[in-house]
Amino acid sequence: MTSKYRIFFIILSLTLLYCFVLETYIIKDGDTQSYIEISKSWDTLLRPIGYPILIRLSEFIDGYKFVILLQVLMCAIIFQVVHTITQSRFAIIALVLTGTYILYVPYLLSDLSFAFFIILAYYYMREGTLGLHFLFLGIASLFKPTLAWFFIAEPFIMWFKFKDTGLMIYSFFMCFIVTSFMPMKNFFEHGVWTHSQILKVSINEYYFSNANNKILYMVYSLFSNAVSTHWNSFFSIFGFQKGVTKELWFNLINWIFALFYSVIWIRFIISSFYNKTFSKLLFVMYFMAPTIFCHSGGGRWRLPFEFLLF
Repeated sequence: MTSKYRIFFIILSLTLLYCFVLETYIIKDGDTQSYIEISKSWDTLLRPIGYPILIRLSEFIDGYKFVILLQVLMCAIIFQVVHTITQSRFAIIALVLTGTYILYVPYLLSDLSFAFFIILAYYYMREGTLGLHFLFLGIASLFKPTLAWFFIAEPFIMWFKFKDTGLMIYSFFMCFIVTSFMPMKNFFEHGVWTHSQILKVSINEYYFSNANNKILYMVYSLFSNAVSTHWNSFFSIFGFQKGVTKELWFNLINWIFALFYSVIWIRFIISSFYNKTFSKLLFVMYFMAPTIFCHSGGGRWRLPFEFLLF
């Protein structure tokens, strides 16, 4: 094991061990079935087709094991890239202990793969390799509709990063083009320019529109999605939320994590303004902004950018 790739192999080992000790190393969530159904027919407005394509490929390569193996590799690569970006052992340790990325590996959901391509896109933007930056943005847009309005944020992120007006204008058009495959597909097939129908559900118009006090609802949603623990998923898998005693421990752990993340967020925001790293701040804020309209979705909202908080 070379020191250069030590993080990759450590995370790879931890992730494989985690999947091995689970009762089942393939976990299907409520949304999993819709991905499976879309993999059988692309003629849908419901979701982007990136993750269903992986599921379709898995049918030819040892079932869903193929997808889980890909997610194991993605997780290990994420940590290697994060270490390259942050050069921080604290960031790596904090991400491991909080269950970020690793806990989502066995889930047959698009969260980890979307985060993987976003993190690669961020890395290549940071390196100034913009061709690969736009390429991975485009691929990411096939996995979740979250990048629907990223072409608005991208020029400002680029300007704060490079202070180049020409690049700012160029990035606006390039970002719009590379993230528009799904809208173009839906427009030609269904006559509707939309990334997916699930976008409206993700920005949970049903919960938000029915909330009695919308301001309090927005504050609650933002806070909940910003500080909730990734370990909720782990507890749910093993049934740790059952029973009064276990619920007390479960809630205590949640509050400890909430306090930890609150401190991390304050530190991040202060540091961003103090060091004038506004490109990083805008990148994070773009992904957090929709959560003010959402019901609690847990820590998975933070996956594309959580490494930046540390």
